[in-house]
Order: sequence, then C-alpha cells, then structure tokens
Amino acid sequence: MSFFKCVLVGAPLSGKTSLIDRFMSGTFENSSSNVLTTYNVNMIYKIDSIRKDLKEFGFKANLSDTEENKNYNLKIYEYNVDRSSSECLAENELNNVDVVILCYRMDSEESKSFLMNNVLTCVNSQWPNAPCVLVSCCCDLEKTVDDNLVKKLNPKRHYVCSSKNNTMVNEMFVDSFKIAVLNHLAKKERLINYLDDWVVCEPKTRLDRQLIEFNSSRMNENFKIVKAWKSASRFIVSFVAFGCLCMYFVSIQYCIRNKSHCDEIYELSKEAFNESISALNESYLGLVHQIKKF
Repeated sequence: MSFFKCVLVGAPLSGKTSLIDRFMSGTFENSSSNVLTTYNVNMIYKIDSIRKDLKEFGFKANLSDTEENKNYNLKIYEYNVDRSSSECLAENELNNVDVVILCYRMDSEESKSFLMNNVLTCVNSQWPNAPCVLVSCCCDLEKTVDDNLVKKLNPKRHYVCSSKNNTMVNEMFVDSFKIAVLNHLAKKERLINYLDDWVVCEPKTRLDRQLIEFNSSRMNENFKIVKAWKSASRFIVSFVAFGCLCMYFVSIQYCIRNKSHCDEIYELSKEAFNESISALNESYLGLVHQIKKF
C-alpha cells in the first residue's frame, strides 16, 4: 500500500481542526487542537478510473497496475505555524508532504494576512515542491470570496467550505488526495487537472500523540544554574584537594618534631578529612538535584 501525506496549515482559529473533525467523524465542535494528531484514511483508486486517467493524461501503462484497484493510505496532519517547530516537527513525519491545504477564515482580514505572510513563508520553506489547495473556511459567516487572494496564491484547487454546515468538506479532502496521487504519478511532467469522482473512503482511524512541551527561557535558566553548580563544584574539589595536601605536609612536619603526639594528630587529620569529604558529597548532591529538575 502506498502512503501519502496531507498537511493543513493556516492562521490560528482558521478552521483547520473543524475541517478534520467534520471529515473524520462527521461532527462539528468549536475546539482547537492541542495535540499533534495523525489521521489515517484508507482509500481505493478504482480500476476503471485508473485506466481512464492513464489514457486521458497520457501516462505510461506501467505507471500503475491496471489489473486491480489500487489501495492508498492518506495521512492527514494539522500544522500550527505559531508553535515552535520543535513541537510539531520533533519527528520527521512532516517531511516529503504530498499536498498542502491552506486554510483561512473568509470573515477575518487578520486570517488572510497571516496566510499571505507567515503561512506562505513556512510552506515555501518546509514543502516548496508540494501542490497546494486553498480552502476558504466559514462560508456560513461570509459569502464573498476574495478573488485577489485566490489569484495571488494560484492553488491547484480552491474550495469554499463550511465545517458547521458540512459544505464541500468531503469533496475538498477527496480531491486533495487525488491531486497528491496524480502529482506523484505525473512526476511534475504536467499540470494536474480535475478528475471525476473516483475515490471510495474506508473506515477512518486517528492516532493521538501528546506534544512535547518546550520552554526555551526555562531551559536557558536551568543551563545557567547547572553551569553555576559545575563551577562551584570544581572550586570545592580544588579547595578540598589543596587542603588535604597542605594538611598532609603539616602533619608530617609536626610528627617529625613531636613524635609523642602522632596518634593524636592522626585522629585529628582523619576527622578533618572526613568533614572535607562530607562537604564534597553535599556539593555533588546539589548538582545532581539541579540536573534532575532540569
């Protein structure tokens, strides 16, 4: 089975999560995604459509098996540009994306601006060769499409959707899958055109993984603490070693001069040495404690 990756990108609260929820479960909820989620959809490319598409687009016959239906797995991801890349790209799952779905709210100029600036910069950097699909979300709140925006972006396809009213949501995802497959088959030889409906969706599953939280300011602060403890520990070790060495020579000189007090000097030296070792252990325990907190 071949795998294809689809990623939804857009401004915060642009409707990405609602689109996925509507497509995956048929429900609509006003919620935002707080996990990095993979949605798996198994799709069947019908044999009759394969033959028709091969002929219509001039593909070579060996580009696809024409004896049976083709099974594909579409992985759908939601990517938040405003989050740290360490949260969303901790794994290499979002490399080699096959199709990018650009989302914005039709009733929000801020959402359009975010799409044209932040989102496009991210997409051009992360997935420069992936075909793009533009989705104008929330058509239940605003009916007017920004034609200038569509013209500037020049996507492979443009859809006006409403997750609340379930308008064009399934069509958008299915057609995005078509574009991903055909773009892969064409190997960038020619532009991919719209095809008749030929995709059957099988039962869908979702896999949730909690995001790894990343706090750079806290990390820098902990690094400073650890460095301070390391410096302090080095100083204490050097000080104790120097003290023990001095105590050793002083004890030798004293024993040479006062042979009758050697036993007493030995006990005092042993006690001082043990106290030095205890101080050294406390220093390292403090360092270990700070590293564990880090």
